Amino acid sequence: MIEISYHRPTAHVSRWRFVAILSVAALCSAHLSAQSTGSVRGFVRGSDGSTIMDALVTLTGTDHRGSTDKDGVFFLAGVQTGTYTLAVRMPGYQPSNQTCSVVAGDTADVAIVLTDSRIEMQPVVVTGTRTERPYTTSPVRTNLIAREEMNRAAARDLRDVLEEQTGLAIVHDHGAGIQVQGLDPAYTLILIDGEPVVGRTAGTLELSRIAITDVERVEVVKGPSSSLYGADALAGVVNIITEEPRTGTDGLGVNLQSRYGSYRTLDLSARLRYSGSDVGASIAFNRKSSAGYDLTPASISPTAPPTTDYTISPKILVQLSPFTSLSVHGRVFVGRQESDLDLEEGGTLTRMTELSRTNDWSVASKIEHSLNASTTFKGKVYVMSYNSDYSLRAASSGALHSTDPFEQTYMKAEAQVDAVLTAQHLFTAGAGYVREAVEAVRIAEGVHRATSAIAFAQHEWIPTEALDVVASIRFDSHSDYAERLSPKASVLLSPLSWLKVRLSAGSGFKAPTFQQLYLDFTNPAVGYSVFGSTGVIDKLANLQAGGQVQQLLVDPSKLSLIRPESSLSFNCGVDVAPAEMILLRVNAFRTSLKDMIETAPVAVKTNGQSVFTYFNLNRVSTQGLETELTFKPGAGMSVHFGYQYVEAIDRDVLEAVRAGRISKRGSTGRLRAVQESEYGGLFNRSSHSGTFKVHYDNPGLGLSASCRCLVRGRYGFSDVNGNTILDDESEYAPGYALWNLSVSQRLPGRVTLQCGIENMLDKTQPQFDPSLAGRRLFCAVSVEY
Repeated sequence: MIEISYHRPTAHVSRWRFVAILSVAALCSAHLSAQSTGSVRGFVRGSDGSTIMDALVTLTGTDHRGSTDKDGVFFLAGVQTGTYTLAVRMPGYQPSNQTCSVVAGDTADVAIVLTDSRIEMQPVVVTGTRTERPYTTSPVRTNLIAREEMNRAAARDLRDVLEEQTGLAIVHDHGAGIQVQGLDPAYTLILIDGEPVVGRTAGTLELSRIAITDVERVEVVKGPSSSLYGADALAGVVNIITEEPRTGTDGLGVNLQSRYGSYRTLDLSARLRYSGSDVGASIAFNRKSSAGYDLTPASISPTAPPTTDYTISPKILVQLSPFTSLSVHGRVFVGRQESDLDLEEGGTLTRMTELSRTNDWSVASKIEHSLNASTTFKGKVYVMSYNSDYSLRAASSGALHSTDPFEQTYMKAEAQVDAVLTAQHLFTAGAGYVREAVEAVRIAEGVHRATSAIAFAQHEWIPTEALDVVASIRFDSHSDYAERLSPKASVLLSPLSWLKVRLSAGSGFKAPTFQQLYLDFTNPAVGYSVFGSTGVIDKLANLQAGGQVQQLLVDPSKLSLIRPESSLSFNCGVDVAPAEMILLRVNAFRTSLKDMIETAPVAVKTNGQSVFTYFNLNRVSTQGLETELTFKPGAGMSVHFGYQYVEAIDRDVLEAVRAGRISKRGSTGRLRAVQESEYGGLFNRSSHSGTFKVHYDNPGLGLSASCRCLVRGRYGFSDVNGNTILDDESEYAPGYALWNLSVSQRLPGRVTLQCGIENMLDKTQPQFDPSLAGRRLFCAVSVEY
C-alpha cells in the first residue's frame, strides 16, 4: 500500500521539497491508473482490401471514440478493463459491431472489414418509424418497391410505379391519384425523401409529376401515419426515396436512358454522379413528352392533350467530419399541356385554346451529427413552391377569355434526435414549425397564410427477439383549427423463424384545405356559388342584402367552422415463409372515418342556382383483406399473385337505407325503398382487384423478361337515378384486365436494350376511364458508366 500524508511545512522546509512530494503522488496515481486500463488498436479496410480513412470508431457505453487515419488505423487509449462492443460507421458501408476485450496494461488488436452498402445488404425502410430498419423486421408493415422492379416494368414516373402494386388503385379525378384501402387520394400523403409534396387539385396530387430518374426505392405504409407525419396521412404514406450521393471513394458515374413509344411518347433521362473523399454530388435530368391521343374523334378536344414535362434534381453531400454530414437536395419541375376546345356561350360555339402550365421547386437541407455512438441529431429545413396557371384564349385572335392562377408555398424547419437508450429501448423525438400560404383568385381576399407547431415522439421496446413494440404520438397546433393529438402503436411478433405477425392501431386526421376554408367562387356562366366555411355567413348576408337569395336551406346561425376529419384504424398482418422460395403475406384492415367534409347547398339564389359550402357530415368505414403470394421456383423465375377485397361504406347512407328513407324507381316506374343489398357503397371503388406477375432473370445471358397483369373489378361510376347513392346496375363501370410485357437484354459496352407492350389486349373505356389509351409499344436503351 502506498500512503501519502501531508503536513503544513515549517519555515525551514523548502518549497522545492513540497513540490517533490506532490510530483511523487501524481506519478503513483498515474501508475495505479495504468494498471487498470488498456488500449484498443485496429485496422479498418473494405471487402476489396482497400484501406478506409475517416471511419467513425466508438466503444459503446463509453466516451471513447475516434477515426481512422489515411492507413485505416485507429487507436483508443485509457480504456477501462472490460468487454465492449466496438462500433464502426462509414457512409457508403454497412455498419460493423464487433466485440473486443480490454486487459489492463495491454493493447487489444482488432481487424475490421466493412462491406460496401450496395453489396449483400438487406433492404432497409424508414417511413414507418422515421428511422432506418431492416425491411423484414420493421414492426410497421411496409411495402417496398425496389429500383430493380421499376426497371423491370419500364416505369417512367410514380404513376407507373404504383399502378401495378397490390392494394393500390390509380383513380382519375382532376389528375391521376392513388387510392389506399378504399380512401380517396386526398387522404394519402406523398413524400420525397421524407418531405411532403404540395400542389393538389381537388385533393389529387398528379403522380406523373414525379419522375423516377434518381429514385432508389418507394416505400408504402398503409393505414394512418399521422402520429409521425401529421395531416393528410390518414390513409397512408408513399415515400419516394432517392439515391443519396456517396463519399469515401473517388469516382465519376454517368447513366443515360431514352425511350420512345406509341403516341410519339419520348422519355429522355440522364444522371451524373461524383464521389470524392469528403464530397459527393449528383444531378438528374428528365424530359418527358407525348403527342397525346384521342379516343373520341368526333370531339374537338383530345382525350389526352399533348404534354411536355421537365424535371431536374441536383444534390450534394458533404462529410464535414467523421461525425457530421450536410446534404442539400433540390428539385425543379416544369409541365405544359395545350389543346383546343369549343366553348358554348349564348348559343354560339367559339374555338378556344386551352393552356395549362405547372411548375414546382423545392430545396431540402439536412445536417446530421453523431453526438456519440448511440445518439444522432438531425436538423432539417425544407421549402417547396407550387404554381399552376390555367388559361383560355380565343384560337383565332389570342384574346384572353379567362385565367385561373394558383400558388402554394410550404416551409418547414424540424429537429429530430434518435437515441439508442439500451439494446432493448430506442427513442426518437422531434419538433418543428410549418408555415404555409396560398394565393389564388378563388380564395377570399386572394391570399391566406397559416402556421403550425408540431412535436412528436416514438419509443421502441424490444424485450426479446420474438417481440418488438413501437408506440408513437404527435401533437399538431394549427392556426386554423384546434390542436390535434395522434397516437399509434405497432407490434411485431416472431414466434417462429418462418412466421411474423404485425398488429397496429392508430388514429389519423386530415386537415381542411385552404379551399374548404376560404373558397370564394361564383361560376360566371352558370351562376352557382361555393364559399369556404370561414366566410359563408358573411357571403350569405351580402347576397341577401343584394336581393339575390330566394330561399335559405340552412339557418346561417347554425353554420360553424369545419373540423379536421379523423379516423381510427386497425391492421392485422401475417407473413408466412415455410420455405425460402415461398412467401405469403396477408393483411386485414378496418378504418372508421368521422367528420368527413362534404359540400352541401345552404341557399337557393333568385337565378335558380344554389349556394354551396362545406360541412362535417358523413361517417365512412372501409374494411377489407389484402393478400400476396410470391413463389420462386428457381432458375431465375419469380411468380407473384396479389388480391384485395375492400368495402367502403357511408354509414349515414346505410342507416338511411335501413330506415327506408332513400327511394328509387323500380322496373314498374313506381317509387320504392332502396334495399340494403342494393347499396354499393362509395363511388369509384372496386370491391375486387388484383395483380399477377411473372419475372425471369438470366444474369449469364444478360436477359430479363416480365409479364404483368392488373385486374380491376367493376366500380360505381355515377348516379343515374338521381338519389345520389350507388344502388343500381346501370351506375357501374365494367371491370377490366390489363396485360403488360417487357423484355430487356444487356449488350456489350454496358448497354441495355428494352422493348415492351403495354395494354396488350388493347383495352379502352372512353366513357369511364379515358386514361386507358389502348395498346402501346415502346423501345428503350440505357448506357451506364
